[in-house]
Amino acid sequence: MHLPIKEKGDVERNAVWPNRRYKILHAPFSSTKRIVETLQLNCSRVTVWRRLKDAGIHCKIPARKINLTAQHCADRVTFAEANINRNWNNAIFTDEKIFCSDTPSQKPLYRMNNSRFAERHVLRCNRAGRITLGMWGWMSRAGPGQLTEISGRMDAEEYINILETVMVPSVQAVYGNEPLIYIQDNSAVHTSRLVRNWFGRHPQFTLLRWPAKSPDLNPIENLWGYIVREWDDEVHDGIRHRNALFEHATNLWERYRYRPSCQHLVDSMQRRLQETIANNGLWTKY
Repeated sequence: MHLPIKEKGDVERNAVWPNRRYKILHAPFSSTKRIVETLQLNCSRVTVWRRLKDAGIHCKIPARKINLTAQHCADRVTFAEANINRNWNNAIFTDEKIFCSDTPSQKPLYRMNNSRFAERHVLRCNRAGRITLGMWGWMSRAGPGQLTEISGRMDAEEYINILETVMVPSVQAVYGNEPLIYIQDNSAVHTSRLVRNWFGRHPQFTLLRWPAKSPDLNPIENLWGYIVREWDDEVHDGIRHRNALFEHATNLWERYRYRPSCQHLVDSMQRRLQETIANNGLWTKY
């Protein structure tokens, strides 16, 4: 695509613009000031911004993803190729989440110029008396499972207690004694000897070796995301203690028990793995 930047009397610089555009696209975090300086352009930063916009290159908020090494990518591809045809209907996806009582500060806002600090445009954050709450939960294609409170830093003994008193009864209430695939991340607690021995004594649950740095492959992360978005829209002024925070988080979780969201998320597993392979192990859109 030709992107003409008119520079006063400088035909040669315009002739090499494709190379300049290549440099811009391969340095996406550059500012317009840096572009002008690096490419030695005889034009203003506003002109650069306008020409980039005309070419379909816009300033956007970047996606935030976990850093992946070459080994991480290779492991993700290996996992995707090995499991792309797996039936995920009997899979149990688990994870932990930290909720807090203050209102997040990152929300979209539509306003007029010069009205940033108008009262109706300010997102209030109540850090004083802030309450945090750790939660553990599971989900499957059948819907959200049981949600329970955890301590700030869960250890292997607490995790085993959750497995025995929360996970097993609630899962068997849905699936009975049917053999199930169990998914968890690679935290030190989950991979400890005590936890491995526990699963060895419970053959109903088969641990699936999960690739490191791969939250985008676990659909429960998307379920947390749905809940957090609803959390942002709630009024938190009434939350003054942990019991109220727990009840609030549980109510949001329960809303998805009567929606097909979990079914759709689990059904996306094959697409996630296909995208992982297509991206050579790099991040997926999930």
